[in-house]
Amino acid sequence: MENDKQTPNDVEDEAETSSDVHRSTGQTLFRVLVTAVAALALVLLLSLLIHKSVLYEVVVPRDTLVAEPYHYSVTNTWAQNGFRLGYGIVAEGNVQIENMDDDPGAFGVKFTFTTLNRVVADYAKVYIVPGETKTAHGMANVSLGENWKWSHEVVPPTRSVKHTIPVRETHYKSLTLFQSIFGPWHRD
Repeated sequence: MENDKQTPNDVEDEAETSSDVHRSTGQTLFRVLVTAVAALALVLLLSLLIHKSVLYEVVVPRDTLVAEPYHYSVTNTWAQNGFRLGYGIVAEGNVQIENMDDDPGAFGVKFTFTTLNRVVADYAKVYIVPGETKTAHGMANVSLGENWKWSHEVVPPTRSVKHTIPVRETHYKSLTLFQSIFGPWHRD
């Protein structure tokens, strides 16, 4: 039973071993804590350095000029054969236009005369003040007895009118990873 007795050296050895275990555990915990703090610092640093592009849309009011035609009315149309010095026999088209707008303007008329063998175009312009009616005349040379038909298109004057319309715009913003995860960020 001599082995069961502890000597003062044995007690000292046990105390040193117990102290070493506590010291070793404390050092391990300190190392783990330092490693965790370093890893967190690295993650935060990387999140501030890594950039990410964010795409977003905004609706922006945009002023635009729109060509607005004058108000008018075609009050009468008629066609006839005629004779003009220097032209000979002609097909004539007439378009009577009333300016129903508040402003005076030059109204154009595109005439198209079609025969069996050809198509002839003519253009006439008449200046009309508000409330007034004028006739635009178009003509094309035709042969005696030749059949023809005609059509017309009125080209009213236009004015530029400013309209505000909503327009979708795509914007890009460069954010750090930290901003995109934790926000807030503002759209420009």
